[in-house]
Amino acid sequence: MMKKSVAAMLLLMAFSVWPNVLVAQVSGESPTCGPVNGKTAKDRDNALAFCKQSVVRGAVVGVITMESLVWIKVGRNMADAMRADRLNTEQAVKNWMTGWKKVSGSKAVTVHVEWQDVEIARGQTTILSGDQVTIR
Repeated sequence: MMKKSVAAMLLLMAFSVWPNVLVAQVSGESPTCGPVNGKTAKDRDNALAFCKQSVVRGAVVGVITMESLVWIKVGRNMADAMRADRLNTEQAVKNWMTGWKKVSGSKAVTVHVEWQDVEIARGQTTILSGDQVTIR
């Protein structure tokens, strides 16, 4: 029951982020990430591959994807650990960015790391400035 409520929360959050963009989503379940939602089946499949290759079990509670964008939802313990250790947080976000680039095929990606609706960190790859991580 808990997993279904997390999936519903992720779907609701996705619609609140892009109320006019996300018309439909394709969902799935990952052993390492929990509920996974993508705008298209390709986004969902990319998210499942990303979770399998780049995420350690227990660190992530959900993922939302749309092309080069990914929202990684973490649990409270992971959020606390990320806020306490900025250096490891930056490295983790950069690793997730690298993993998402490989899976999605995008050269420029944005990775949002959130606990509930609170942003913990954001990683952005731009063509001109490379990978940058902002920790909140």
